[in-house]
Amino acid sequence: MNQLNIFTQIVLFLFVLQVHAQGGDSKLNSSTNIGQTIVYVSPSGNDRSDGTITRPLQSLSKAQAKVRILKKKGHQDITVVLRGGTYPIKNTLFFGPEDSGKEGHPIIWKAYEGEKPVLSGGTEAGNWQNGENGIWQTKLDQTERLRQLYVNDRPATLAQYKKKVKGQGGYGKFVVKGDELWAYEAGEEIDGVLVRKDEMPVVAHPEELEILSQGTWTSSRLCIRGMENKGDNLALLFAQPFGAIALAMGSGTALKTNDNFSLYNAKEFITEPGEFCFDRSAKILYYKPQEGEDMLSAKVVVPQTESFIQIKGKDLKTHVSNLQFEGLTFAYSSWQLMRVENSYGVCGSQTNCLSVKYGKKNWHDDLYQTTALPVAVVEVNSADHIVFERNIFKLNGSMGVNFENDVVSSRVEGNVFQYIGGVAINVGNAQHVYIGKQNGENEGFGPYNIDNSHDKWTEKEEGLCTNILVSNNLIRNTGIEHKPSVVIMAYWGDGINITHNDIKFAPYSGISLGWGWEEWNGRIERSKGKPSLSLRNNSVTGNKIGYVLQTLHDGGGIYLLGRQSAFVKDPSLQQWTPICNNYLYDFGGVTRAGVHTDNGAEYYLCCNNVFNHLPWSLIKASEWGQKGHIRIEGNFANTALYFTEGNNMYAPYTVIKDNVDVENDEWPEAAKKIMDESGLEPRFRYLFQEIKSNQ
Repeated sequence: MNQLNIFTQIVLFLFVLQVHAQGGDSKLNSSTNIGQTIVYVSPSGNDRSDGTITRPLQSLSKAQAKVRILKKKGHQDITVVLRGGTYPIKNTLFFGPEDSGKEGHPIIWKAYEGEKPVLSGGTEAGNWQNGENGIWQTKLDQTERLRQLYVNDRPATLAQYKKKVKGQGGYGKFVVKGDELWAYEAGEEIDGVLVRKDEMPVVAHPEELEILSQGTWTSSRLCIRGMENKGDNLALLFAQPFGAIALAMGSGTALKTNDNFSLYNAKEFITEPGEFCFDRSAKILYYKPQEGEDMLSAKVVVPQTESFIQIKGKDLKTHVSNLQFEGLTFAYSSWQLMRVENSYGVCGSQTNCLSVKYGKKNWHDDLYQTTALPVAVVEVNSADHIVFERNIFKLNGSMGVNFENDVVSSRVEGNVFQYIGGVAINVGNAQHVYIGKQNGENEGFGPYNIDNSHDKWTEKEEGLCTNILVSNNLIRNTGIEHKPSVVIMAYWGDGINITHNDIKFAPYSGISLGWGWEEWNGRIERSKGKPSLSLRNNSVTGNKIGYVLQTLHDGGGIYLLGRQSAFVKDPSLQQWTPICNNYLYDFGGVTRAGVHTDNGAEYYLCCNNVFNHLPWSLIKASEWGQKGHIRIEGNFANTALYFTEGNNMYAPYTVIKDNVDVENDEWPEAAKKIMDESGLEPRFRYLFQEIKSNQ
């Protein structure tokens, strides 16, 4: 063998070693080129290492710092590869514009081929000791309330008193001056609620109690700061100012002093397997195991972090761009409810639109500026080309993914969501009724001059979410912590495409699109003649939705609000929002709709949907409120009601035609095709392997 051949083989061997060092698995190597840079991270790595496959970094923050350095050196194709194992998330990881990729060159954070990196917001609790009545206990050094606990990868239940406690009226007085940071109006509310002593259980720590008032489509949950004797009654004192904020809510959503309350969070309430409670004063965690659970070997995770990743640009012009997250697991997050000063609670107008400020009694009057969304494991604002694909979100205390403000050309696709405390996927915010001052022509309605000074964002920051794809997500068991949460929620937006998701087991609606009710037709003074132009080009197609509305009602498998298109002078050019080719089956209760077009809903085309064993109306298009222009065409159902209520009059300009009533479940081939093709598309059906149960 001559020297040239030997030299050639040495060069080839060194090149193979270099490629192996840059891309440690065959799948990644197939797309790797010499210009691509890979940063490796491993739970067993070292943050003083250089991030190669043999010397990986240990933390995500160090990997992020490494990426920033590589970008400054001119690298474009950067991939951060996470080896399998657990990555503790003790603090939120923030991504700003400096973390962006470029068009055609996204920065990718992904799992190593065949391995499962888990981003965990919790720590394991051990050293369990058996106590009285089958209740086990362990020491827990924590100062905050513990509202979630995860045992063997399932959520435990916060201890609940097994009887309802009837409210006997209000107690005390709490004055709101109107100049507080959390108040837009002055007012006066009660400071607590009275309950009968003979109905109230004896608890060692009443200051730890939570009370829940459940309504038709929403609920109020308040923390108690203490208890006082008042004759035959006890006064449960609200943690303030959240109590006053909850009492101020109108439109049938406010807590009422004569409600039947549920009580939570006392050791004395633990009677059923799967219940837990944390005694903060003694720093003892109590849990009653379920049948078959061995507390000496059980995996018990105490969640401590609410938000794992926040992606946030500066304003409408300065975005975070071109980031992708693939194959990661986001697990074991907490939620401490909504916080106002040092008080906590939950009170919402609907779904995850929750009150955090004291305002007008009719929350529509404030254009939802008194509300906020709960925290999410992943939050995205002022960003574009952001992708979350093939990840797992499980055991999350609140929301999973939130694309809230000015998120553009982004997608949430092919992910698994299981055991989610609130909404799985959220797009937009209720405050996007009007974007900016809208001083322009406004499609023939002239300058609006709307005062948005109380909005969450300034005019330089506020923007619609546009061109958003929510597709092929497998979603199970949501709304665990806040039952009014819709599974997939979209407020306002342009080009939101919700398609081929598979949804099952939820206490309220499956998919909600739109916002606004009838106010934009003249009921709110400052909105008269100023319709919102924030909904257009959206669609809900090909989804599979079952076993929703299991607790609440006045909702739908698909719930619709607001005018879903811009006004046009020529009706023949009117755009219609398609609600088509969805398969809806086996809802709970008796007053649940398949598709619910609620007040203010206009220009919806409900076509080619299949309704299987729904207990109430298929498409609620009855004449109520300011809604109309609804087309119901070519649907299939084994029950025949397309409307309900009163004299069964349809909303104005409603067209119902060519629908098929199916007898004895003898579905025609066209209906079977819709059923078979709904939900996950074939390339994503492997996701069923990722959930342990409830397929």
